[in-house]
Amino acid sequence: MIKCTRQPRILLLLIAVIILALAGCGEDDEVPPTEIVVITNTPGSAPVGDNSAELEATINSLAQAMIDQQATIEALNAQLGNGETTPNPTQISQQTLDAVQQTATVAPTPTDLPSIFPTPRIEQAIVVEQVFEQGRMFWFRDWRRIWVAVGDDTDPMSGDWFCFEDTFEEGDIESVEELNPPEDYVTESEFANAQPQQPIRGFGKVWRENEELREQLGWALTSETEHSTRRDYIAGGVLDENEEYVPGPGEWRVTSFYDEVFTFLEAELGQTCPSGRWRSRDTN
Repeated sequence: MIKCTRQPRILLLLIAVIILALAGCGEDDEVPPTEIVVITNTPGSAPVGDNSAELEATINSLAQAMIDQQATIEALNAQLGNGETTPNPTQISQQTLDAVQQTATVAPTPTDLPSIFPTPRIEQAIVVEQVFEQGRMFWFRDWRRIWVAVGDDTDPMSGDWFCFEDTFEEGDIESVEELNPPEDYVTESEFANAQPQQPIRGFGKVWRENEELREQLGWALTSETEHSTRRDYIAGGVLDENEEYVPGPGEWRVTSFYDEVFTFLEAELGQTCPSGRWRSRDTN
């Protein structure tokens, strides 16, 4: 009986000592950066002694998690110190998109077309472009076709559009000496850094073999420039009296190397090598 009455007193004494010890801590004491609170016993639970193995496992698990977290922080700090950066999800998504766009894709784009019209086609294409005094030439790698945009006399930002199959083969004549511009030739074009020259290879073959076209275009003003560009096709057509779609000539839109958008309007639907009219606008 004496043993039973002393245990509560001892317990109360220990609690009092702990309270006094805590009360003696000043407000200026440093607070640990990380604090782990482990609940060892709650009303209605089993005694702590019966759960010692589980408790030890929990504490070890928490300790290991803290060690792993600290290691991760130190590794990141080391990367930043070396000028390295962690992967950017936006960059990764853009890399994936660039890879996918190497082939033609079909995707919606905002237009004023009725929903019954075909979805506009958006493609990524490799194109070679060359500026001329009175127009532009485009060569599409995937099609092996050459589009020629000849400017009108009254409006150089629009005109006739012609299409040619690229029949140039390696080993063919690339240029003809007699068709080089005179040494004292000065172009009237206001294109920046213009250097009048004879076009070569596939462009040169089309230019040389079509005299009327050659006279309309004039001399090339730049060398050939290869780049990746966006190429869109927007279907044309009308809705008949029954509100049904009737296909018609559409339009192609190509972004040039010089931040211009060329719109090519088909004269006829379904042509493998289409032609018609074109216009351009500066995107800046």
